[in-house]
Amino acid sequence: TTQSYPKSAPLPEPESLPATDAILNGTCKSTYPRPRALAAIKNHKDWFAHQELVKARDVHVKNNPSLGDSAVNNREAARFVSASTPFAGKAFDVRVDGTYATALSSDTLQDELQRKLGLWLSAALPTLRVALERGMPVDFFGDYLYNKAHHRRPHDGVLAAWADAMRAPANAPVVHGDKEKPELTRQYNEGYKTDLAEPHAGPGGCDEVNEIKLWTPLLKTSSTGVGNASSGGTPASVGHSYAFGNTEEKARRLNMGCKARGQPGQPFDHKNGHGYVKAHRGFYHDAIFVKRNNFNLLLHETFGGGFSPTAVLKLRRLARKVARGSVDRTAYSPKYSLSFMSHHAERISLSVVRGVNRAIRSHLATLSARLARA
Repeated sequence: TTQSYPKSAPLPEPESLPATDAILNGTCKSTYPRPRALAAIKNHKDWFAHQELVKARDVHVKNNPSLGDSAVNNREAARFVSASTPFAGKAFDVRVDGTYATALSSDTLQDELQRKLGLWLSAALPTLRVALERGMPVDFFGDYLYNKAHHRRPHDGVLAAWADAMRAPANAPVVHGDKEKPELTRQYNEGYKTDLAEPHAGPGGCDEVNEIKLWTPLLKTSSTGVGNASSGGTPASVGHSYAFGNTEEKARRLNMGCKARGQPGQPFDHKNGHGYVKAHRGFYHDAIFVKRNNFNLLLHETFGGGFSPTAVLKLRRLARKVARGSVDRTAYSPKYSLSFMSHHAERISLSVVRGVNRAIRSHLATLSARLARA
């Protein structure tokens, strides 16, 4: 097999290309292939080459462990793939206009760049070194700090950013779910609180329900996905090779459920889809299969808030709705001109960066206080 290249940059047949002399003497009139397409192919090739380097780094760390290393398997490869997902760097594109909505503190920017590039968290090193001396299973990359932190505030920040995007062109009030008041969204999904509901916003006028997830691709435990004879296959941990490979399959099974397939006793093979999988009822079973609502799993990962395919499509649908003449209530910056898509992608990514790094700093402060009292 040959290495893949971007679909947006199709390669021409060799016989369709102009002669070399015509290209060099300036008489060639052909504009195909475009330089941008060739650059995309070059970038694609460089990306795969760097992926091999980070995979080699993971092998080296596994064979030569040292203090401060992360306990996550294939850590660098998973980080690199996650940081390369759509809109994962949009927070850095935000142009500051003097308001809080576009502000990113120096500490948050430093932490995010260090995490995104696979560096140690310099602000946390003194505390983490003391924790290591006392036998705590910490690492210098911030994985332990985030996995032990409270995740409610980061999730709520992303939820608020998505709510702003949905309300901008909405024809009816967007309903915000509340665990303390399950009756608010019971009409859209029975038995589980809906994050955001859009009345009559789906195809054919059906309601649209949205579940927001902000998950880390870096977990200490990993799975091959084979499962066991009684429950069948399980979600596999393949984030070091595929975008959202450590998060999306698990999130889809948890929220959307899955049908039974195969016969009990057959090991499940993720490569060809053969084997046994036990049926599982998802949290949104009632919304999807009973009420026939349109369901969106808006999944983001913690390295810059990269968008899952469903999240990209959802934001594009909202942008097309605005482009077709719908009302747009977006509070754009008066100093810069941005499209609906760019504005809200930046705000959602920025909310992830703020929330994740705030959670890390918060747990770092808790850990420092605990060590000081010990």
